Amino acid sequence: MDSEPDPGATSSCQGTASASDAAPDGTAREVRGTAEDTQAAVSSREGGRFTETSSRSEASSHSSAKSRAGRASGGPGKLEEWDWKRFRRRVILREAARNHGRVELAEDLVKGQLVAVKAMPTSWVCESPAAFSAAHPEENELPWCDIAATYHLSRVARLPCVCGFVGVYHRRPMAAPSSPMPMAPNLCASLADGVSTEHSGNVPVVEHDETCLVISYCAGGDLFTWLERSLSSGHNSVCRETPARPLIRRLFRAVASVHAQGLAHGDLSLENVLLDAQGSNVVLIDFGASTGPRAVGVRGKPSYQAPEMHTGGEYDAFRADAFALGVLVFTLVVGDYPWQSTRHQLCSKFKFFTKKGMADYLSRRKVQRETGEIITLAELLSPEIIALLDGLLQIDPLTRLDVNSALQSIWLLSDDSSPTVEFSSTLAPPLPSSSEAAAGKGMGTATDATVKKRKEKGNGYAQQDE
Repeated sequence: MDSEPDPGATSSCQGTASASDAAPDGTAREVRGTAEDTQAAVSSREGGRFTETSSRSEASSHSSAKSRAGRASGGPGKLEEWDWKRFRRRVILREAARNHGRVELAEDLVKGQLVAVKAMPTSWVCESPAAFSAAHPEENELPWCDIAATYHLSRVARLPCVCGFVGVYHRRPMAAPSSPMPMAPNLCASLADGVSTEHSGNVPVVEHDETCLVISYCAGGDLFTWLERSLSSGHNSVCRETPARPLIRRLFRAVASVHAQGLAHGDLSLENVLLDAQGSNVVLIDFGASTGPRAVGVRGKPSYQAPEMHTGGEYDAFRADAFALGVLVFTLVVGDYPWQSTRHQLCSKFKFFTKKGMADYLSRRKVQRETGEIITLAELLSPEIIALLDGLLQIDPLTRLDVNSALQSIWLLSDDSSPTVEFSSTLAPPLPSSSEAAAGKGMGTATDATVKKRKEKGNGYAQQDE
């Protein structure tokens, strides 16, 4: 069942909300914050840089975000100390080369659940958001924004489409317990495919101070994993339209719910959308690139970036999210990215699309049936999903569908019982060179290796390397 809240519902984000947990030693922890502070923390930056006029308010709102994210008894703005008795580290889910950190799977022995731990060197995160911006002026993925947005959407707005916020902790250098206990059987059953407990407890010694964001663990993997399974099962593009539609519908509702809180995600991708253990509910993660309704600067992964990000001016961040969703929908149903970059003159695929439009683009991309017959994507995809893609991938953001309008499209409103055509497909190779694209020359056919290379790095929890 689609259980997401009504994306058009009025946001109850005025005033202050609080949430408390009991620590193992019986002390209380309190987390407080307002939606206004959270939005301020993610909306006033300019392409990862702090402008002179906004730096004071930005630093203030980010400091407020840090205070909200975790408050120890030692005073405001301090994070809680990591409790080795509460959290039992089990295995590394992902290394995060960008920030020299990692994502760990751990047991929360207080709540009896598995959690994901984003462990980042404090030397990289810095002691405050203002210090981070000074140390990393070019960075457009801000850890304090991720913390603030995750806290607000989970604890204040209580959206089910966001990982549950457990806390933010300061972890000092020390070794984990030398003889970890076996993982509880009920938690072993909650692990995602491919996560083994064979080497449970073999996580590295903590050698430096770390800042750890702890969130609930999603055992269903990310949408990239869903697509890989679909490709390996031999499903063709038409087949994927039907099974992908419920997931895509829930994804659009989830993004609409976040937009209703005044936040744009800024980095929507297959890797940043997780599924629960049943594979039915959609969960958004990694809000480090999130902004308010208006934004400036490039954020997100190259294939998903709305073209207006590269103009240097201010743009509608909600419409930029809609463009990223269009790329995501295309990739899920076709099995390949539509292009590798939207920067001007950098990718021949996108240049062809920009010049010729959706109809010509789909008429040039080809797939091959099991019988050897070659057809185009225009013939393969349903007219309803082509209309949706055309609306979401408009170059001009003023004519682009927003997320709520897309939810009213024929394809997303259709039921999921339509018949499918059984044949496997192989995808077209990269489009011609720039000169050939300008002339509109043919593209040929080949196998679909692009997505299988997992070019867009990450497993859903890790910081991205793009």
